[in-house]
Amino acid sequence: MVSVTLEISSLLVLLMHCCVFSQTCVSPTPKCDCFETEGKKIINCRYKNLTEIPTFTDTHLIYDEIRFTSLENTGTCQPFAKCNNIRRLHANAFAKLKVKTIDLRNNPISDVDMSAFNSLVPTLTSLLLEGDGSNTMPYQALAQLDVYLKSLHLENYGSAVLQIPVVLPFPNLESLSLINWKHLTSIQPDILRIMQNVTRFRLEKMPSLTFLPVPALQTFQKLSSLYIIDTGIDHIFGDSFAPLNGLKEVNILNNIHLKSIARNAFNGVKDTIVFLDISSNSLDNIDFLRGALWTSLYQLNIGYNFEIRTFIPGIFRETPALRYINCQDIGLTRIDKNMFVGLSNLHTLDLSFNQINSVTTRAFQNMPFLVDLRINDQNTHNTRIHFQNNSFFGIEASVEILNINNNRFDLDQFWKDLTRLTNLKVLDISNTGINNLPDNAFKGNTELNSLILSGNNISSLKQNTFHGPRLFLQTINLRGNALQSIDKCVVNDFPSIPTFTLYGNPLVCDCDLVWLYDWYSSQNKPDHLALDMGKCTSPTTLANKFFNQFSRNEMCSGTQPAKACPDVPTVNGSSSSTIPVTTSATSNILTTQSLPQFELIINNVGENFIEVTWTIDDLNFISEIKFEIISNEWRTKTTYLGIEQKSFTFYQLSSGTYYTICLVLKFQNEFKDGNPNCKTIVTLRKQPDPNSVIG
Repeated sequence: MVSVTLEISSLLVLLMHCCVFSQTCVSPTPKCDCFETEGKKIINCRYKNLTEIPTFTDTHLIYDEIRFTSLENTGTCQPFAKCNNIRRLHANAFAKLKVKTIDLRNNPISDVDMSAFNSLVPTLTSLLLEGDGSNTMPYQALAQLDVYLKSLHLENYGSAVLQIPVVLPFPNLESLSLINWKHLTSIQPDILRIMQNVTRFRLEKMPSLTFLPVPALQTFQKLSSLYIIDTGIDHIFGDSFAPLNGLKEVNILNNIHLKSIARNAFNGVKDTIVFLDISSNSLDNIDFLRGALWTSLYQLNIGYNFEIRTFIPGIFRETPALRYINCQDIGLTRIDKNMFVGLSNLHTLDLSFNQINSVTTRAFQNMPFLVDLRINDQNTHNTRIHFQNNSFFGIEASVEILNINNNRFDLDQFWKDLTRLTNLKVLDISNTGINNLPDNAFKGNTELNSLILSGNNISSLKQNTFHGPRLFLQTINLRGNALQSIDKCVVNDFPSIPTFTLYGNPLVCDCDLVWLYDWYSSQNKPDHLALDMGKCTSPTTLANKFFNQFSRNEMCSGTQPAKACPDVPTVNGSSSSTIPVTTSATSNILTTQSLPQFELIINNVGENFIEVTWTIDDLNFISEIKFEIISNEWRTKTTYLGIEQKSFTFYQLSSGTYYTICLVLKFQNEFKDGNPNCKTIVTLRKQPDPNSVIG
């Protein structure tokens, strides 16, 4: 029998997270726990080895939710994890319990008494239920919740067709999710006609559903959010969404057979859709953007459609409101100015994980307000990216974030173009093969706040290296280079010494570097910086030690004379006045705030996907979040999300494979890569076909 194991440590962390007890939350059954989070009372019945719904006592409390779920897919849990295995809901199974949401996912329930939910009326408003893959949905039991139910999640049922005489009797339902109905081929609209208040509809894991059920969709006149994920659909026809004039969010992703979307598919909703995600399909073009004006489209994700390869000139001419475009891994090999005509309001352009080997002159000139440009991780098979002269023409004063890490390119031309980016605040050129930084490399980048140079082969820094951005530069990441020392004169003209990340450099910890030790010791929490500062390689007495493992006197005994640093000539030939270096943490130009507490949570795992969610204590200084997923199969893949998003699913993963997922916060306009929250987990192994014959 094929076994599947989750990393025990990850499971324990999750259990600890879910089982925080509160004296103000009394469990209605001794078999489960109760905890409070964000003012909500949650009954935790997860991982209790339950085979039936426990008996409840009346606590005179109304609970917000009761959870019976597990991380593992149904039927794959190992005995040590004590997953529940509830298969039957008897009559009045929840007697004496008052609760708003019941989550029974990951329990293969095959038998539901028609009065199973009767005692929950009118309190229950949300139900998540899973079958055993062969039975039909328990229509009669669900019908008892008619006018009270607002959210319904039905997973793993065996019906091939949803049709009359079944009619879902939920006039106040707002959210409907049908997940993992492997045999479902069609949905007749008559069964949905009563549900005129549905605003959110989700179809996921429907391999037999080869046509979008357009008539059924069009019954939801108030629909605002639509999810079509991992189905067998191969084409979306014209006018599919025409009557849905309140549709704002459309997610059509991970449909590997979907090769085309008709140009008029979105007729009637082009003026309402704000968010469109068509990533991870098999599309070879985005011609559906043409033909009419998309007046509201704000964010577009076309990533991981490997066959797109290029854009027809003017394809974005009718999307003037676009602010964010994700073009990750769509086979692009060249960037030129004709590809982005019409994007006059674009804020973020993500071109990472393509095969771009040429960026032509004025390639970005049609995006005058571009702030965030990502060209990292191009798979060019060691071919250098050629940046033609004035590649960044038109965005010199707008772009604030430039990420081109994990590439090789013509450095001579790059340095010339870089100095023209006068508003640049974050620059990531890590792992780009840099051996030497030219004099005044960043002279034009006077606003630079964060500089990432890790993973190169830089062996020396000069006094004028960081002179241009000295007034605002706060962090310099030089992790994994070849530095043995840093002369104090490098930061002589800085009003405050920036934070250095030096881990992985062969540091010689002697009197020449004692100024850095003094700065490190002056920080509020120096132990937190010890790892970033790195280990010494010499002298022998300090080899393999971090800065918090030895004293200043061990590094350099006695008082060192003040070192005189020459003035650095400015661009016009004069010399800049010397500013005394201070090691006071309170002299930073920007007010220092503490990074908030945050946690990555693994929410669900399958054979080819991992679903995550997260918690962040304080969003006041967080402007974006970043996910990095790492495996032995490929290089790190990065995904950027807005802070309004609450969950994310990584698709197209391999079964039975370990993945490390890291969550990084963008705090005060800088990604805190040195402070990630990471989890390691293994995807489920493919289960053997029970109908197969082994000879």
